[in-house]
Amino acid sequence: MLRPIENLAPVRRGMTAREYFALPENHPRCELIEGELWMAPAPFTIHQDLVRTFTRLLDTHCLRTGCGTMWPAPVDVRFDDGTVLQPDIVFIRAGRARERDIRGPVVIVPDLCIEIVSPDSSSRDHVRKRRIYERHGVAEYWIADPREKLLAFYRLRHGRYEEIAPRAGRYRSEAVPGFTLALARFWREARGKR
Repeated sequence: MLRPIENLAPVRRGMTAREYFALPENHPRCELIEGELWMAPAPFTIHQDLVRTFTRLLDTHCLRTGCGTMWPAPVDVRFDDGTVLQPDIVFIRAGRARERDIRGPVVIVPDLCIEIVSPDSSSRDHVRKRRIYERHGVAEYWIADPREKLLAFYRLRHGRYEEIAPRAGRYRSEAVPGFTLALARFWREARGKR
């Protein structure tokens, strides 16, 4: 009997970041979550549509304003010796990163991480990763669910995430200076309609 994809188990436990970085480059996409190595199947096209849309909007803003740098996955972010994640989108404000912090894996805490929910990642994105990002001080965490067409925005306040509701269909980021996300436009562009 096949298990639902949401019930996938880690392929290895007790792994360190050093062991993770020793994996061959052609190793399938994976993340190290609190010492557990998790493999990830290739994302669905709707997932990639959202990555493309976030990338276009954020990268255009970053290039226009010089407010920072963003990277779409795959890019490793080392949070501690047992946790190396590949957020779908990573943003770091200008002036925070030295070249050595971002030349290989990112080794400073990002200002923003975005995860796009896939059938195999819902509980990891909503619970485990949210807890990890919160504990390590990621200023904002956004979760996009393409099946439900929902976006959740979390902002770190006094060491805890607080969900922030968009106002008038727009979310104004504090982590990405000057960036406002118009939700209806985002979903329209993610579907290929401008």
